[in-house]
Amino acid sequence: MEMIRVPILFLFFCSSIVVLLKVPTAEAILHGNETDRLALLAFKKEITQDPSGALSSWNDTINFCEWEGVSCSSKHPQRVITLNLSNRRLEGSISPSLGNLSFLRRILLMNNGLYGDIPSEFGRLHSLRLLNLSFNSLHGEIPANLSHCSELITIQLENNNLTGVIPAELGSTPKLKSLALDSNNLTGGIPPSLGNLSSLIEISLLYNSLQGSIPKELGNLANLAFFQVAGNMLSGVNQLRGTLPTSIANLSTTIQRLRIGFNPITGGIPSGIQNLINLNILDTAYCNLGGAIPDGIGKLASLQLFDLSGNKFTGQIPSSIGNLTQLNTLYLFDNSFQGQIPATLGNLQQLEIMDLSNNSFSGSIPREVVSLPYISQYIDLSNNLLEGSLPSEVATMKNLRQLSISGNKLSGEVPATFGQLFSKAKLHGNETDQLALLAFKFEIKHDPTGVLSSWNNTIHVCDWEGVRCGRKHPERVTALNLSSHGLQGSISPFIGNLSFLREIDLMSNSLYGNIPGEFGRLQKLQFLNLGSNSLHGAIPTNLSHCSSLNTLLEASNADDWKFLESLTNCSQLQVLFLALNRLGGILPSSVANLSTTLQSLSIGLNPVTGRIPSGIQNLVNLKDLRITYCNLIGEIPDDIGKLASLQRLSLPGNKFTGKIPFSVGNLTLLNTLYLFENGLEGPIPASIGELQQLRLMVLNNNKLNGSIPKEMLGLPYLSQQLDLSNNLLEGPLPTEIGGLKNLMRLALHGNLLSEEAKGKKGRLSNVST
Repeated sequence: MEMIRVPILFLFFCSSIVVLLKVPTAEAILHGNETDRLALLAFKKEITQDPSGALSSWNDTINFCEWEGVSCSSKHPQRVITLNLSNRRLEGSISPSLGNLSFLRRILLMNNGLYGDIPSEFGRLHSLRLLNLSFNSLHGEIPANLSHCSELITIQLENNNLTGVIPAELGSTPKLKSLALDSNNLTGGIPPSLGNLSSLIEISLLYNSLQGSIPKELGNLANLAFFQVAGNMLSGVNQLRGTLPTSIANLSTTIQRLRIGFNPITGGIPSGIQNLINLNILDTAYCNLGGAIPDGIGKLASLQLFDLSGNKFTGQIPSSIGNLTQLNTLYLFDNSFQGQIPATLGNLQQLEIMDLSNNSFSGSIPREVVSLPYISQYIDLSNNLLEGSLPSEVATMKNLRQLSISGNKLSGEVPATFGQLFSKAKLHGNETDQLALLAFKFEIKHDPTGVLSSWNNTIHVCDWEGVRCGRKHPERVTALNLSSHGLQGSISPFIGNLSFLREIDLMSNSLYGNIPGEFGRLQKLQFLNLGSNSLHGAIPTNLSHCSSLNTLLEASNADDWKFLESLTNCSQLQVLFLALNRLGGILPSSVANLSTTLQSLSIGLNPVTGRIPSGIQNLVNLKDLRITYCNLIGEIPDDIGKLASLQRLSLPGNKFTGKIPFSVGNLTLLNTLYLFENGLEGPIPASIGELQQLRLMVLNNNKLNGSIPKEMLGLPYLSQQLDLSNNLLEGPLPTEIGGLKNLMRLALHGNLLSEEAKGKKGRLSNVST
């Protein structure tokens, strides 16, 4: 049975002290417990973007227990027990003050744009039960002191950028049932201490950089139902090595999923595998396992997916496999199996997919195999040593979509009834589009939410979930949106046949393999989002043929930067989002040759080096430039001031040096300026005073010196934040600071400001100098 995960929140630290400049006319109205209220307000102040307005209710007009996303206890009515702000598209870091919410039980911050470290203050939340920070941009290490949260049941941190090792201390979290750390950059081994967690039901460590062997101590986990450590063929794959331990057969009899594929593990399948009587998924794809399949495999009566593809297995398929009457998917391709295909496969009445290709099977095709009544996806027997004729029973497989028998020694005539196989298919809507979508479904190996269950011949293709058709051409598919459904599999190249397709959104799944070059045929495509997957290879250069493409979200793990040159041919390109990938190397100068229609460029959170190209001024319509937390060096080019349309300039977390160019004052439409955490030096240019639309400016953690320009303090719309902390600024605080009537936060601490400045701040409210 599929375990239901409860989303859990994701928190961040902020070390800077909040500075309020606006002096309240009356004492702030406090509703309820002051500690909890102030902790929540501190969290709000670290959120820099709130596009859905989720935090707009967080003010003194109502009790904080009624704020959106906040729930309080019925027993202790003024104490916060749940913080749920998932799927709100929040950006920013998480205040460590959340560690003061001592009654907090659930933190749900999944599917946002949060970054920074996971605060170690979480370790103080002794009542915490659920922690879900998945699908964000968190980095740093997993705090070891999460083990102090003695009530913790679920930890979900998947799809972030976390590094370091899995803390061994987590093995002392007594009530932990679910540990999901998929799709990060974790290294080291699987801690043997996890074998101490007697309540553990799920361990999911897919797609990391783990090494070592599978600890034999995991055999102690009597309640384990899901064990998933499979990787993929990308850099950053799990590299669990050694021989598959026989103790794997000693795992709990309650275990339902065992997935260890795509790791260089040797050995064979232990004969004791038959002990795992409740196993419904056994996946060892593309390891280095060998030997024969043990006859005891037939005792796994609950098995539904059996995948041994891409190994070195030999011998015959045991006839006992016919006992797996619940099996719906059988992958044995790319091995060295021999002998005849057992007729007992005909007992697998639930089978939908069978792939035995690329082996050395001999003999004839059993008539029992090609008369399975419910097999609907495909049978692949290609590239073996099969001989004889194709049984006439093949015509009874009325639901079969694909039969592949090439590369054998078959002889005789094709049965006269063979043509009936596909002519009986009932199509609703445009045939080309429906078949293209069915081919896409065919490549999806796992659909945990059942989103594709509606994709069948009983309803019109335009009514399938995630599919939208056009108004002008009501039979033609114009949008495919299957984001955040946990789909696993590859992307079918037949998507390229959807000639009216304008939008593809497949982000936040577990898709792997290459981006099909056939996408280049989609002349009407305007939006392509493949982010937060496990795709690899280079971006197809013929995407430049998509002349209508105006939004491109690049898929993870691109091999190199050559694709950027082909994108220079996209004359209508407006948005290029390459953030949150593993794009390394040197940022090519061709970035400055992108279309002059480009309005948004984001390359953040990639290990790319190099400099901002001097030709950046060519992007005359650029409104949003984000190069955050990369490894760029050198000076910010003076030509940046020629980007007259720029509204947001975000370059934090790099290694930029030199002065802030005086020309930045020409960016008169700029409303957001992030230059923090670099090595910038020299005085703050007085020309910043020309940025009359500026609402937020963060220059902290640099080496800026000199005095604070009075021109900067006269900006009329500066209302959200001014952070100059941790620089080398000196001298008095200009009197013009009093003109910032609407400013919510001012941070000046960590500078060399004079005593006179410190005296002036005493007349303000909570100004940190």
